[in-house]
Amino acid sequence: MKRIKIIFGILAMVAVMMTSCQTDSVEQTPAAEESNSSNAKRSDITNVTYNYTYNRQRFTINYALDGESGEVLDMNGDTDVASSFFQGSEGPEAVLFTNLEDYNEDQPDVFIDDSGDVVIEAELFDTNADMEAALEEMAGQPLETNNATTESDRGNTATLEHGNCTTFSFPGGGRFFYYRNRNYSGLMPALTKNNIRISLDHQFPAADDNAMSSLIVLKPFNDFTYTIIYENPCFTGRRLVFARGRGPSFGIRNLRRYRISGFFWWRRTWDNRASSVIGASL
Repeated sequence: MKRIKIIFGILAMVAVMMTSCQTDSVEQTPAAEESNSSNAKRSDITNVTYNYTYNRQRFTINYALDGESGEVLDMNGDTDVASSFFQGSEGPEAVLFTNLEDYNEDQPDVFIDDSGDVVIEAELFDTNADMEAALEEMAGQPLETNNATTESDRGNTATLEHGNCTTFSFPGGGRFFYYRNRNYSGLMPALTKNNIRISLDHQFPAADDNAMSSLIVLKPFNDFTYTIIYENPCFTGRRLVFARGRGPSFGIRNLRRYRISGFFWWRRTWDNRASSVIGASL
């Protein structure tokens, strides 16, 4: 009888210990979930370092971006220098990017990991004319979009002046692809251009307006090729310019990183504002 009592006592103690462990486990679960959630949020933060050139002066700003929303969470670096340049003004009208990621259409990405730190070189311009002068210097020739009229090989004439609400294409060797989502997903068929020398779209279709998030430009190796994304219809408003001379094709897999730009310092990005576009391969 005494032995039976001892056995029951041991079983009772084991039951109490198991209940205690389960209680501790239940009590710890919310904290663990919160910790995991916090870690997940931190892992989706991308650090983007911008090396800016403005009026031949260089300065650096470091941004912490929310990978999901593109919101600027934190900013440090030469912020005093930047503020002194643009205090009391709306900032530069155009931003030029030339150190672009290569894109090989024969070896497309099967899995794209766009996390990690990013370094971007950006040249800022007060006016569109200053930006186009820089493009002409890179190209070694006048831009066709600066001419009042340009004749195609078939003798057709079209107006190319900025601010005109004109949409057309001339044949050539460039291929331009624009996407609604980052990482080249959600192609915008209405804006896709194959085998063109120059193309202007003065107004995005309603489904594509303010929705561009990535792009691919396929170019002949020796061509000077660029695309200009405009904030507003009819090639007006602020603009982002991606250009490359002799060299391979390029892609921009996440436009949010480039829309931080020089003209929105106070925790704002360009968001998805894109309403007209020019592409050229000269």
